[in-house]
Amino acid sequence: MAEPAPAPGTYPFGRAAGSFYLGGCEDALPDARPLLAYGANASPAALAGKLGSGAVAAALAGTLRGWAAVHSRHVSPYGQVPATLVPAPGAALAVHILLVADPAALDATEPNYERVALRGLDLVADRLGPVAEADAYLSRHGPLLVDGAPVPLGALPQARLRAAVGA
Repeated sequence: MAEPAPAPGTYPFGRAAGSFYLGGCEDALPDARPLLAYGANASPAALAGKLGSGAVAAALAGTLRGWAAVHSRHVSPYGQVPATLVPAPGAALAVHILLVADPAALDATEPNYERVALRGLDLVADRLGPVAEADAYLSRHGPLLVDGAPVPLGALPQARLRAAVGA
């Protein structure tokens, strides 16, 4: 599936508008613990690249309330300032819920993140309905703060974000 190039100044990965599948699992979803995807992992191209050929994964579109995607306080191995989640009362965030047959393969691509269990979520996903608990990759570095506030994902050009990180 071809993705449009991101607009100048936006997060560098195009996100899927709806659910997507790798490895032909549209009919039978992988039996896996739900994992939130809100940055590069919500991009079909980026996720396929991370998991490699033959990967089996479902990425189900959903909405997460009470959290926001912001930039992390680090530069990724691919040279960009990536995303992390922060609590944000009243916020609604478009996410994907990943069901990955081999989550260890994805964990290996996330050296700057810790996979943590989030409980008591206000999360609804295609094909799953309400999901009260899911894992998420949270930055080991915390959110990037500019003028004392976390920077929403895609709000500033990457060059400015890298300068704010000090890279």
